[in-house]
Amino acid sequence: MSGPNPAFPVTRWSLILNLRSGDVQAADRALAELCRLYWYPVYAFIRREGAGPEDAQDLTQGFFARLLERGDFEMADQRQGKLRSYLLGAVKHFMVQDWRHRSAGKRGGGMVPLSLDAAAAEHRYAMEPVDVASPDALFDRRWALDTMEEALRQVEDEYVEAGKGELHAALQPYISSRARSGEMQMVAQRFQMTDGALHVAVHRLRQRFRRSLEKLVSETVSQPGQVQDELRHLLGLLVS
Repeated sequence: MSGPNPAFPVTRWSLILNLRSGDVQAADRALAELCRLYWYPVYAFIRREGAGPEDAQDLTQGFFARLLERGDFEMADQRQGKLRSYLLGAVKHFMVQDWRHRSAGKRGGGMVPLSLDAAAAEHRYAMEPVDVASPDALFDRRWALDTMEEALRQVEDEYVEAGKGELHAALQPYISSRARSGEMQMVAQRFQMTDGALHVAVHRLRQRFRRSLEKLVSETVSQPGQVQDELRHLLGLLVS
């Protein structure tokens, strides 16, 4: 196998393409990464559709197994849409097909070894706001939250790797909120920094988080011009 094409960046869309690449190892890695990133929005959608916990676990695993069987992934990068919309449509289609299979007395689809902690999944689901009644809205909200958490994790990893893990832990609360009176002075004293240097550090952390978030979003859309619209949509879901 030749190496990756430098003109084709590794994006969330390319994970979809790798499922049909013919390279078994690449497909397995792509499926594992898709499961890691997106299993919970799928699980939450299925639960809000009315499935019980055990059925939702079953259906979530069945959905990701079905991704390997679909024949339209070769064209996925040519779609003029978003991966979020594409996967939501795919899970809706899967649910309809599953209902038909069950109505006919058989359950279709295989299973994949998803690392799905049933207790943790239900704990997360129990924390979902009850006023987000629509399965579609809950899917989008969880997508937004998981994208933000992934961006935070990436930034944290960078700081830890640079030997600045303690500074990151102290500053992370101020990525999205203002410090209360006296808090920044305490942090500055702890790290023996001037107030000015500390404000610069917070500004740089916010910038790094923003870049990480934008990069993650850019990997789920088909065109660069869609990034800011998708970012505004996802952030709007978290403040509404």
